[in-house]
Amino acid sequence: MESFMMNESPEKNNPRETVRLLTESQTRIALRLYYSGSESCAPGHFFGPAIRPHYLIHFIRSGRGKYICQDNIFELEKGDAFLILPAETTKYIADEKEPWEYSWIAFDGPDARTLLKHCGFTDTQVVYRSPDKESAEKLLAQTSVFENSFHENSQNLLEIMGNFYLLSSHVNLIEQAVNELSGMKNIGDNIV
Repeated sequence: MESFMMNESPEKNNPRETVRLLTESQTRIALRLYYSGSESCAPGHFFGPAIRPHYLIHFIRSGRGKYICQDNIFELEKGDAFLILPAETTKYIADEKEPWEYSWIAFDGPDARTLLKHCGFTDTQVVYRSPDKESAEKLLAQTSVFENSFHENSQNLLEIMGNFYLLSSHVNLIEQAVNELSGMKNIGDNIV
């Protein structure tokens, strides 16, 4: 059973969310996209505790906030992302001084776990941090491309899925570069 609770702050902007009702033939693919949206949160706005039946990833466009899951508190900012796992109890809270604006994508499917692994996400690694401002800007630009294709009244499922894969690919490329740099640093540390 799902349990959702949302802070009903009068200052909160109206969130934008699009739910797509796809046909059965459209859902016989390795990934299923359920909904996507964005919100500019009021100070202290929170969502949760909540449990989702699917994956839900949030990309932080501006501001700051906290993501609470698995007894951990992650302080996040522009260019970061956090993943909500199916059946996990989570909560997230906008900062009081610099409340965040974020976009989200809900999905699942037989290949979801593999895709997330390529992006550096695991059952215990649920946060992505952009290594620099340029990477953050590129990530957020690709997030906008995905959102625009998803929210348009287009029936072009391949464009929507392609943009989702491109967004995932961007996270993957940054993760690979960070891992390579980290490996080169470790190699250098071993040279006497």
